[in-house]
Amino acid sequence: MNSLVEKPAYFKRLSSELAVLNNYYKLHDLKLIVINPEAELELFSLEGSQLFSESDLIKLETDIYHKLKNTDIKKNIINIITAKLAVLSASDSILLQLVFADYIYLVLTSDKPVKDEFLNSFQEQFAYFIEDLHYKEQIEINLAEKDLQNINLKKEKYITASALDSIPGSIIILDKKGEIVYSNNDWNKDFYRNGILASELKIGDNYLMSCEKEGNSGNKAALQVYKGILKVLNDKKQFFTFDYYCQQPIQKRWFRMYVSSFKGIGRYEILILQQEITDEIMAKQESENILDNLPAAIIKYNSDLQLNYFNQFAARLFKLEESNLQKSFVDLITMEGEISYAERLQNVAKTKERIEFKINYQQGLKAIYLTVILIPELIGNDLKSIIAIIPDHIQLDDLKIDVKQQKNQYMQLFNNFPEAIVLLDFDQRVININRSFQKLFAYRISELKNKKLDDFIVPISEQNDALELSYHVLQGENIARKVRRVNARGEEIELYLTAFPVLLNDNKMGVYAIYRELVD
Repeated sequence: MNSLVEKPAYFKRLSSELAVLNNYYKLHDLKLIVINPEAELELFSLEGSQLFSESDLIKLETDIYHKLKNTDIKKNIINIITAKLAVLSASDSILLQLVFADYIYLVLTSDKPVKDEFLNSFQEQFAYFIEDLHYKEQIEINLAEKDLQNINLKKEKYITASALDSIPGSIIILDKKGEIVYSNNDWNKDFYRNGILASELKIGDNYLMSCEKEGNSGNKAALQVYKGILKVLNDKKQFFTFDYYCQQPIQKRWFRMYVSSFKGIGRYEILILQQEITDEIMAKQESENILDNLPAAIIKYNSDLQLNYFNQFAARLFKLEESNLQKSFVDLITMEGEISYAERLQNVAKTKERIEFKINYQQGLKAIYLTVILIPELIGNDLKSIIAIIPDHIQLDDLKIDVKQQKNQYMQLFNNFPEAIVLLDFDQRVININRSFQKLFAYRISELKNKKLDDFIVPISEQNDALELSYHVLQGENIARKVRRVNARGEEIELYLTAFPVLLNDNKMGVYAIYRELVD
């Protein structure tokens, strides 16, 4: 039975209390009945100064339990219980009756009932005693639950720490005040080399205040991180990312900081992860080098429709400068048509669908007509950026750009580029390959021209992944990741692939893929 009487320490005290009553009145057969909230009954008898159980657990009907709990008519109580316990008789009377915390306590005797001031005092004392037992029992339950919570919390923190140590990158966790309450192994090794702060920080130091202090002293990166952390900490943003570089003795290394909410475990509030992205940045720069030599204007907008990239062709066409980055492109250039360029851009951001249209661009005193293709780049269902492609077959009389000469320069760059490059059409068929591609994969252009590249260089185990990569690129995304490919000799090669969409001369989408061999 789930009763206080079962606990040895409490059982001994209860026996002593009832023995005092028994000795005072010189009773012969003092009995105790305890009924718990589950309507389970147990009978005890007092022999000397010790209580002994006289019955197994007896399950009462719920309605009987409620009658016992809510009635003060002692005769009715005796009649109900006598029907359940053969050891009781109608001659038994109740000396004490107490209901506390949904437990029912009854003290009975077959001797002549007595009533005096001592019995009234004992009734009060017995009530205080039972209340004290329950109070101490609740304290023990609370302490046990707290111990279990602490054990579970320690287990969660251990599992969390083990998981975080397995993630490639430096990790710290901040509390509400911005103090570091956890750091993983990578942070402990490299935080002073790879962070945006000049100061060395460890557990117990305030990362947020350090960012604010260095930011106010001229460290622009630290100031941006300080503002970003505050927004996540105050639930104004779900996450914050920031790219930065550290000048190392040998080379410049790039890192990306991820700041996200990490609430729910102890003091943990904010998780900060820093991972190296040097390969990604270098691949992006190589991609931009290719884009800079394409005979088309390439413009990229962020999710707020601010300008964050343009190639050289676009810079010449629209007279753009680096100072124009992070500004609204439509504020810099006026394009008008039946539907304005700004409205088209906003529509793609809303619908997340690719569109193609012609638009009138006023260039000085002369109007020229542009074909514009807008391609949304998504992360899941969220807009990451919009790429605008403006082909080279526009009217550019006053720009004095020799397209033929530019194409020759482009072909020289293409063929002499140190990495393996392949140009594919929309169906992933080969249009052209450069010399480095021929050397890496041991295929000539005559063997691959107008044939699907995946049929030649993608291992069977990688075909599904290759199809998924192609899909994402043709949706307007840039891809940069490690892959496995096979050459004409059947040898598997570990490579770093960079792929991005391009607009071909026939106004159809194509793909540029750059393969860099990984060297141990």
